[in-house]
Amino acid sequence: MDIQFKRGQQEGVERLVLKEGEPAVALDTGNLYIGTSSGVVHVNPPGGTADTANKLKNPQKFSITGDVTAPEVPFDGSAAVVLNTTLPNLPGVGGEYTKVQVNNKGQVTGGGKLGFSDLPPITADQVGAIPMTQKGTADGVASLDSSGKVPASQLPGFVDDVQEYDNRAAFPPTGEGSIIYIAKDKNKTYRWGGSDYVPVGSDLALGETSSTAYPGDKGKAAYDHSQVKTGNPHGTTATDVGAAPAAHMEMKASGTQLGHIKPGTGMNVDENGALQITAIDGGTF
Repeated sequence: MDIQFKRGQQEGVERLVLKEGEPAVALDTGNLYIGTSSGVVHVNPPGGTADTANKLKNPQKFSITGDVTAPEVPFDGSAAVVLNTTLPNLPGVGGEYTKVQVNNKGQVTGGGKLGFSDLPPITADQVGAIPMTQKGTADGVASLDSSGKVPASQLPGFVDDVQEYDNRAAFPPTGEGSIIYIAKDKNKTYRWGGSDYVPVGSDLALGETSSTAYPGDKGKAAYDHSQVKTGNPHGTTATDVGAAPAAHMEMKASGTQLGHIKPGTGMNVDENGALQITAIDGGTF
């Protein structure tokens, strides 16, 4: 049985009204049409999809550009394509950081070290610490001086019962009744009387000025020294008192040296120390 197709030029075939299942072919273009319940269908339009193919008629290439790159790879459909991507290095970013800068694409663009200003505000209550405002204050905590000790001003009287100051004017404006205060310039001691400082005992104080008593240890030393009655405790020499050296007492006078002359018969030493001759026997002197 022969199957008849309606046929003609492309322009005429496009105007045909085909029955359902009725075919038509344009002899000049080779386009094939068939009638359906919904109208005419172009069976072999140009660029249509083939049922199967081993490879593309016109091979293409795959590549990636931008922040991530990959070299071009040819593709004709006959084999799988593998793209090896590369993330380029950012200049000057390598290293270890405790904080980093990230751009809108999630790339690390810089870094540095955390500083105090980078930390959020932390209160003493959050870390269980004592606020600085309580240092050295009432109902707070004691501070330390340059020697690592609690200043006397922050100690109760029973801990530091004696306090020294350069002078009376340097005393605290208000004292404590359990503390003894010492003015070092005059070595006087005071107690707080409730409204003013009161001297402890008499005004007599140890020292070497006209208003103080002489130190007892020095007075005892002077007294003990005054009781020495033998020897030469001061190490006084004959020169110190204008006397003849002891060596002269043992040296005899001669024609060539001076020595000690003792009075003899017909000779004496008067009260002025002069040698007097009372008799000459006519012999050699």
